[in-house]
Amino acid sequence: MKIRYGFVANSSSSSFVAIGVKENEVNIKMIDEDEGEFDLSEGIEAIYVESSNYDYIFGKYIYDEYYEYNEEMDIKDLIKIGEDIANKLNVGLEKVKIISGIRPS
Repeated sequence: MKIRYGFVANSSSSSFVAIGVKENEVNIKMIDEDEGEFDLSEGIEAIYVESSNYDYIFGKYIYDEYYEYNEEMDIKDLIKIGEDIANKLNVGLEKVKIISGIRPS
């Protein structure tokens, strides 16, 4: 039996882990639909995921296979990041989720 560790990707997808709020749970104004640009607070990213229920997560990457991010953080750091995201997006902390998946490249 083969055991795979970490994320798996091919040429048409990439793996990610993000902390943020799903597009359908927050009211964010889109500035340019063609470019996928949103009116976001500093430090908040629009992360394209193309899910069946939403296309974007508004928050921050924890892991993306193409970029180097923190490989280790403690729960206190995650809570601080979550609180910062909730404050900047003007939502309750319960809306902030850790979301992982594979998205189109």
